[in-house]
Amino acid sequence: MSLFDSTYVDAKFTPTSQSHPAPTCMDHPAAGRFHLTNIILFEKHEGPVRVREHRHRVYHLLIFDEGQNEFTLNGKRTRSSRGTCVLSEPGDMHCFLPRNAGSTLYHAVTFTFDPMRTPPSWPALLAHYTGCPLDTVPSVFEIPEHALLNLPPLLAGLRTALSLRNAFAARRIHFGVLQLFAFVAEALVERQRHRLSSAPAPELAAHDYLDAHYADRISLNDVARQTGVSLAHLSRAFKRRYGISPSSYRASLRMDAAGNLLRRSDLLVKEVAYQLGYPDLFTFSKAVRRHHHCSPTAFSSR
Repeated sequence: MSLFDSTYVDAKFTPTSQSHPAPTCMDHPAAGRFHLTNIILFEKHEGPVRVREHRHRVYHLLIFDEGQNEFTLNGKRTRSSRGTCVLSEPGDMHCFLPRNAGSTLYHAVTFTFDPMRTPPSWPALLAHYTGCPLDTVPSVFEIPEHALLNLPPLLAGLRTALSLRNAFAARRIHFGVLQLFAFVAEALVERQRHRLSSAPAPELAAHDYLDAHYADRISLNDVARQTGVSLAHLSRAFKRRYGISPSSYRASLRMDAAGNLLRRSDLLVKEVAYQLGYPDLFTFSKAVRRHHHCSPTAFSSR
């Protein structure tokens, strides 16, 4: 290979050497040189699996194509079905294998940057590689069924590129990755347009927003701004519909994730606190005691 030495097995791509860099068109000015670390197409798994969540300094773009199941991301169990797209960033805790009985099939692209000076967020990545400006990009979202009709040709192109053994193979592979980025960006733009046109009730929008961003360091005023109403109006509507305030709902999501991470991961307590957006260990410990009636350390040993 003229661009990098690689191992190709069926529909999988795994670099065996970083001695030859990827094409410069894939580099990112804020992060460094682009390195494609893995492509897995038509990966099928049977559940339930008991593998713990793990993390590393790579990005994942993953699209589920078959099966209905659950996976975990940052301590939260999330439903997966055909069209579920996952965009994880370096440091995210994850296990994409099926947690319940049944099978799943997915396609995944994994990449990183060298020297990873400043890991860009997914909105910044998609804007850089596709030109689509996106204010927010959820870590998990559903690709519409009609849009999924455009996925098989992209996968076929990638599979063909993976089978090549000539000097153009790496460029063909990276072109296929760029097409996948564009496919995801277009699905997100359509999702955004649909959400704006359907104008959901503010409490529904806030519920969805908290589901996606409960671990982010955001204020409830930020949530209210996302829904276009005042915090007082949002709080009344949210409690009327769900019987709980937005702050209590976010706290319950964080505590569910905290319980999962404390018992099923090797993270230190302070790392769990940081992962879930708490400003310091004291605030996190206080929240755990209030919700679980014990310290984080005691809860992790249950």
